[in-house]
Amino acid sequence: MLRWRFAWQVQDACGYAVDNVKADWNANALKKAKEYQSQMSMSSDAIYDQLTSEYGEKFTADEAQYAVDNL
Repeated sequence: MLRWRFAWQVQDACGYAVDNVKADWNANALKKAKEYQSQMSMSSDAIYDQLTSEYGEKFTADEAQYAVDNL
């Protein structure tokens, strides 16, 4: 019984965290884009590809475009 109750408390806490996250994904994408630009001398197209890659940063297309547009 205790184990079941604990599982629900964890699930509730996780749900609360997801529902209340306060992240600026555009700012995060821009920060990462600036790192790629300064440290790896990547082109805007390469940065966009890296930001949206399923093997890279996994930002959305809109977030990556915002980052590239604001470099």
